[in-house]
Amino acid sequence: VCGVDGFYLNNAKLINTNGTPPQAGIDFETNIKGIPQKGIFISNLHTEKNIGYGVLICDKQEMELTITNWVDVGSGSGGYPLHISTQAEYESGFVHLENVLLKEYPSLAINFSHSAKSFPVTIKNIRLENLGINRDDRPGGTFLLFVGNASFNNQCGNLIMTGIECNNPSITNRDHFMFMNTYTDSTDN
Repeated sequence: VCGVDGFYLNNAKLINTNGTPPQAGIDFETNIKGIPQKGIFISNLHTEKNIGYGVLICDKQEMELTITNWVDVGSGSGGYPLHISTQAEYESGFVHLENVLLKEYPSLAINFSHSAKSFPVTIKNIRLENLGINRDDRPGGTFLLFVGNASFNNQCGNLIMTGIECNNPSITNRDHFMFMNTYTDSTDN
């Protein structure tokens, strides 16, 4: 999805994308300056076994995106079920995900590298199931959520997550949240 103003998608199944990167079920990516992504509403989305990502949000422009009732099964063998990586410095706009189920993913559920200078990203009511299916025995472990911005010269931030539930029988002491180069407002809890 590149540069839209008004887009609605309901009851879509995006399965087994592979071949041409980014190999995502759905990819939001606009690299043309001045072309925002606005008025995007997606509901009842099912992504499954996409090699790169279930949903990829990789944008440099203003964005208004809402995804509700999204299920991903097994995407991300070469990426992650959810990848948010933006370099936008727009205070207006938002990304809102609600009622999300990510299950049977190999290592990392969510990779978040979103500019702290940008619009807020909210994830409400997310359930993570069966972490580490068919994973190798990496010394780095498996992460539920990686928040970092090592590739940019600005800090990562502006993420609000509520209603997190994990049902992962394979969790070990190596499995955890990882935060790197992040900004935390000391007034927040």
